[in-house]
Amino acid sequence: MSRRVSVFLLFTAAYFISYFYRSANAVIAGDLAREMALNAGQLGLMTSLFYAAFAAMQIPLGIGLDRWGSRWVTPL
Repeated sequence: MSRRVSVFLLFTAAYFISYFYRSANAVIAGDLAREMALNAGQLGLMTSLFYAAFAAMQIPLGIGLDRWGSRWVTPL
């Protein structure tokens, strides 16, 4: 397998893992609310905090990519 194909597959896998993390809350919301005894407001707050943290990390990640490049930031 060529290096290009390997890099492409690695980034494709990383994208799908990121997509899974962003959509997992919707899939497990019912089970999560039941097991942790959360009402709709608490579940919404927990999901909102997750997405706020996810969005907040985009800023330092972008700065790191600009400063050091993808070769050094991607493994983090």
